[in-house]
Amino acid sequence: MTNSKAHHFDKSNAATSLRRVFTCCFLLAIAVVLMGQGTLYSQSTRQIAIYGNATYNEGVATLVLNDSTLLIIGNTSGFTSNSAIWLGWADMDGVLMYDQLISRQGLIKVNAATLHDSLLYMVGYAMQGGNYQNMLLCIRYDGTVVGEHYWGPAGWSFAQDIEVVTHDTLIVAGGASDTIYGALNAMVYCLNHQGHILWQKDFGGAGNDQFMAVSQGHGQSLIMGGYSGSNSYYGDSALYIAKIDKEGNLLWEMFDDHPGPDVVMDVKKRASGGYVACGQTSRWPQYGQDAFLMLVSEQGDITMVNPFGRGIEAGFNYLLQMPDQTFRAAGFYDGQFSHGDLDFFVQNAMSNGYWSPTLGGIIIGGSRRDIANHLTVTPDGGFVATGTTYSFGPGVSHIMVMKTDSLLNTGSVLPHQINVNRPQQTANQTSITIWPVPATHTLNIELTLSTFTSSTPTHGVIFDITGKTIAQFPVAPLHSQTLQIPVSHLKSGVYFMRIAEQTTRFMVQ
Repeated sequence: MTNSKAHHFDKSNAATSLRRVFTCCFLLAIAVVLMGQGTLYSQSTRQIAIYGNATYNEGVATLVLNDSTLLIIGNTSGFTSNSAIWLGWADMDGVLMYDQLISRQGLIKVNAATLHDSLLYMVGYAMQGGNYQNMLLCIRYDGTVVGEHYWGPAGWSFAQDIEVVTHDTLIVAGGASDTIYGALNAMVYCLNHQGHILWQKDFGGAGNDQFMAVSQGHGQSLIMGGYSGSNSYYGDSALYIAKIDKEGNLLWEMFDDHPGPDVVMDVKKRASGGYVACGQTSRWPQYGQDAFLMLVSEQGDITMVNPFGRGIEAGFNYLLQMPDQTFRAAGFYDGQFSHGDLDFFVQNAMSNGYWSPTLGGIIIGGSRRDIANHLTVTPDGGFVATGTTYSFGPGVSHIMVMKTDSLLNTGSVLPHQINVNRPQQTANQTSITIWPVPATHTLNIELTLSTFTSSTPTHGVIFDITGKTIAQFPVAPLHSQTLQIPVSHLKSGVYFMRIAEQTTRFMVQ
């Protein structure tokens, strides 16, 4: 199971979320359409991939489907268009094989995603009946939506994170309107896989309180992290961590308040006991708003807090614990080593929560804001960081993905520019035209090879949405040819075909 979420917390907390909502005009459109290109941009020796051709694009996460396929998740919208969820299937070099937009009436954004039993679960929020409602979408690996659910009180509801606890139980954390005080309460919901609420619990007081992260704790507990305005002596927000049992009963909660907004963006259990949290804090005034790692005991006592940015502004949005009990965290940094504004920031820490010069780290970005929201381990032992860039690409913002090795060094990847949905062939490219779409019994392929020799054997490969090879077929060393491939034995769904390094997709019905 892989879990992810994407956020950048700033000083206005919930008000910022609402302003972001109002930047989009929500049209009454329900559609699944295809979206443009993935482009690899190179900055010095640093290699990053940029996706999205709408005006506004936000990177949420990249999840690993198998040894050869990545699933990239983002939000996309234009100023006068409905927001949509962007899904992109790419190889380990970031080359996009297929992408898709999922749009729903009133959709605002998705905040987190997790894979479980060949299904992708995503949570966020949408405008429903004049209210901002929690949203849960269940999607197959081929992009087909098989379930969706909306819920929440009148006013505001923001689902921020999701955790699969058992084969039939989901936990969703976030915030919702408090009908007594009119502010936000921190919320935890237990749902079954059909989206029906089994129980829900609210935490908070007269101020704005919200959970930004949830994960399984030790035993059968759950651990949540976020912020609490109700428990801030300085009138902004305090760090907030709470532990509950499997029925939602509070076991303990802790707050850490300083003169400035503080927030926990991620919290996870430590293999050695206790918990580790990350986020942004004003604990050290000389550093401004700083990224931190915090170790918390099983009883809820803070045992260590360590700053990581020590610049103008920094924060961590996502946290990984490695098998050797060291940590990797992804977020943003603006300071001595930044390139202008906030930069992608991926850093390491030893098991005691302190930075290690032997494990490496990355600060990469352009002249504007670049924020890492998620980090995942790849099958080769490296990492993929995902977030949002305002520095690269033709639009206002784009989805940014960066691949590193196990020591957080970026690899050497050749630049690519591809458009799998609307391919533009040139004279020196292989051309593939297929019909009918969808295919039922036989798939016809009109093929033009760019280069060939009579002694070079060529074959085509058909693989499914997870990258698994389904079939191979011979291709003659001819410049132009027409092939017929039987597909009646294939299950209905989306498939890919690769011939001479050219990939196209087709459907079987």
